[in-house]
Amino acid sequence: MYWRHFNLTAEPFSLTPDPSFLYLSPVHAEAYAALMMGLRERRGLTTMIGEVGTGKTTLVYSVLSGLGPEIHTAYVSNARLSFDGILRVALRDFGVACDGTHSTQLTDAFNAFLLDCANKGTTAALVIDEAQNLSFETFEDLRLLTNFETYTHKLLQIVLVGQPELDTKLRDPALRQVSERVAVRCVVNPLTRRESRAYLEHRLAAVNGSLDIFTGSALRLLIARSRGIPRSLNILAHNSMLFAYG
Repeated sequence: MYWRHFNLTAEPFSLTPDPSFLYLSPVHAEAYAALMMGLRERRGLTTMIGEVGTGKTTLVYSVLSGLGPEIHTAYVSNARLSFDGILRVALRDFGVACDGTHSTQLTDAFNAFLLDCANKGTTAALVIDEAQNLSFETFEDLRLLTNFETYTHKLLQIVLVGQPELDTKLRDPALRQVSERVAVRCVVNPLTRRESRAYLEHRLAAVNGSLDIFTGSALRLLIARSRGIPRSLNILAHNSMLFAYG
């Protein structure tokens, strides 16, 4: 691949959400800290909203990889699943065996797991990506799950990750009870020009490279055309290096 031609140790601009490449701009660092706080302090319901390609999934992966064994996590990437489907994925990720297929059986197994966590002093966290695709009915079912609590904290932590449409959806009067449960709200905005340059430099430094690979004019063009979207920066930088190698 082209990265060997540039004496790099790996591909610097992969599109996979690799936590080892995480760049914490001020906005990303704030979102990271808020997610950590929401989970560790058991605040209940957390939302993280940002445009496509702003690095939300990478942030989530980084947070999950930084948690200790006292926090059990389940990650749902397909928000178009039914509520029962989400419960099945969550139970699988939590390592809970459940042969039942009926909604009541799944809910009972889920609640039993939450009570076991409470007795052991551990935390259960359910992360749902692309949450703007959840149906109104599933939003309400998730809200009911947050009713399980002790006198001091929620038994289940839910993190809803999505595009700005998620915020629009939560403003709907039909979801007022869900919106009122949100204890922590994170917003991930695009990078500034200076942050975009630092992002590219960070990714290259992680694989033993530097910005010297790009001419000044090429670098300015990359930053301008990406509009501060990390995914766009990755695509443009990857393609430009690939064509330069070719």
